[in-house]
Amino acid sequence: MRIRKIAKMPLTPLLLSFLVLLLSGCMWQEIDRTPVENVGQSFRIRVAHGGSEAMLTHRALEVFREEVENNSNGQISVQIFPSGQLGNEATVISSLQTDDIEMTVVNTAAMVPFASFLNVLAVPFVFPSHDIAFSVLDGDFGQQISYMFEEEMGVVGLGFWDSLDFRQLTSNRPIQTPDDLSGLRIRTMENPIQIAIWNSLGASPTPISFAELYTSLQQGIVDAQENPLELITMMRFYEVQEYVTLTNHLFQTSQAVVSARFYHSLPPDLQQVVREAVRTSIEFQREVFSQDYERFMDLLLYNNIEVIALTDEERAMFIEGANEVVDAIRNQVGSELVDSLHLAVEAAVGQTRQ
Repeated sequence: MRIRKIAKMPLTPLLLSFLVLLLSGCMWQEIDRTPVENVGQSFRIRVAHGGSEAMLTHRALEVFREEVENNSNGQISVQIFPSGQLGNEATVISSLQTDDIEMTVVNTAAMVPFASFLNVLAVPFVFPSHDIAFSVLDGDFGQQISYMFEEEMGVVGLGFWDSLDFRQLTSNRPIQTPDDLSGLRIRTMENPIQIAIWNSLGASPTPISFAELYTSLQQGIVDAQENPLELITMMRFYEVQEYVTLTNHLFQTSQAVVSARFYHSLPPDLQQVVREAVRTSIEFQREVFSQDYERFMDLLLYNNIEVIALTDEERAMFIEGANEVVDAIRNQVGSELVDSLHLAVEAAVGQTRQ
């Protein structure tokens, strides 16, 4: 099925991440989790992220700051450092583990070198819709993942944050089946699983830095790229691409994580303030996202982009083509965790049919 065009008017190098992991992996020590009484202490949360102030990440963190400062009666102050001011993702994660900052919001893909279990979220084509993804990440499976952060990384997972959108494919020729990908030079992140996905589907993945992507598309160095609609529209890729195929191949999400030592130094009532503020921020993001998604689609159509929505049969071809990647993820994270994800998706789909 195609949504016809409508005229309304005439991330961080992988090697660096592994080096930081090697140097910082054992820097945190056992955390004292003895409950602390609230005797009026003051606390500070420095939260770093890589997005600009215009992005949903930052807007949601402003909601978080307001909630925390108001509901803690001023006991907790929040400072937000956007646009990579405190370093790239690997540096920020390392700083979190060594208590140099208190909190970050970071794409789960960037955390894989520190916590390999997160590769389970890279199972391709596993979520059939946004609502199913939200249901799974909010449910028992999402809680299971959040609990694993402290054991693996020495940080406390507070919830799945922004970037709550699927990655989509843009190209200069229509893509509806894996056969259409043959020989297509597609820019990917420097991520082994993402590269493997496009290799398995017959494309020619080419890692290129995000900063060089627009020029690479413009000059024909690559023919295609994949990103969430927010970035596709923000970076104006519609100026150098003709088609968007709604592949929904990966659901991109981030995690709000806080230093375990800092979190357990908070009295229980202030821990609850922080958790509730994260939840309020997530609800804000999803409300804004639903509005933004329609705006992104309208912008693409306004700029004469042809948007291709896959049929169930076409989607099944992509799923089958990527099966070998799922097998590789099983070998990395264990079949139990992958099976847990699939069962959670099946349960969520079943609930929507009731």
